[in-house]
Amino acid sequence: MSSKWRPWDFLKHHPTVINKDEKKLTVVYCTDPFVERILRNKIDFETWEGQSALVMSGSDLSVDWIEENLQTLSLFGGDQPVCVLQGTAFSTAVKKHLVENSISDGSRHIVFFLNKDKKFFNEWEKKNKEAVFLEVEEPKFWEYGKLLTYFADEMSMRLPMDVHNYLSEAVPQKSGEMINTLKTLRLSFGTGPYKLSDVKAVVPATRLDQFKLASLLGQKRMVEFYKELEKLNLDQDEQISFYNFLQSHLFKLMDPSYIAKKPRPSKYDKEIDSHSKLWKRDELHKAIRNFGRLEIEAKKKSPFIKEKIRELLLQEL
Repeated sequence: MSSKWRPWDFLKHHPTVINKDEKKLTVVYCTDPFVERILRNKIDFETWEGQSALVMSGSDLSVDWIEENLQTLSLFGGDQPVCVLQGTAFSTAVKKHLVENSISDGSRHIVFFLNKDKKFFNEWEKKNKEAVFLEVEEPKFWEYGKLLTYFADEMSMRLPMDVHNYLSEAVPQKSGEMINTLKTLRLSFGTGPYKLSDVKAVVPATRLDQFKLASLLGQKRMVEFYKELEKLNLDQDEQISFYNFLQSHLFKLMDPSYIAKKPRPSKYDKEIDSHSKLWKRDELHKAIRNFGRLEIEAKKKSPFIKEKIRELLLQEL
């Protein structure tokens, strides 16, 4: 069974990612490209073995190449380490071959990085008992503060607690957004420490707090809700997901009976129960239709979504 670690714990247990003293196949499953890049940089074949790795893309691998260069001794870099990136770009034939055959004879390091297709990763692990399989788990939504600390540590940046707390609330929970924010801070102020006032000047709050907005909606504070909604600058996927979430939220307001079945209702559940008493059924139907239309506009990449939100705001004034 593969070893599973959150990004900030992975290197505590595997500081060099692979066992540099044991030449074998290592397969790393990591869906976050920014975390993967950090892990790849920890593998230093030039220092360990005096030669760089042969880096291949998964789309370039063929069954013939694997048989000629990994499964048999060849004149082509017989002991040169091999690092395969974008491993899920394998053809079906390559995946089948990897699962059914051993590709390491102990003469070299072979490292594969997979970024999706967990089913293939699990199947390969199940059939290959000699290789090392490592998995980097995605953070839970409440753990993104730890991910921010992890990135800051890797970039040798010192974040005071007030700055860390602000960034955790202000920056979207996406690795790319966090990395870009930290780069902005480092470019502006060096490696720190930082003053909160300086940070706020260069990093405005852009994170979508969907539960805060859902609470405003649930309380029927519609003018405030639509003003906040109008300020958001979301990409297409975020818009679709958010408008879908709002519809789901309103359906829960329409029928909060599910809460009674929970042994320990969450704070969100309790708000649903409380806010459901403020709404009439026809009002909920109308709101659901409105957000359904916004979701459709988002799917069409309509440039007029902001205008439609303003129209809804004007109806509430």
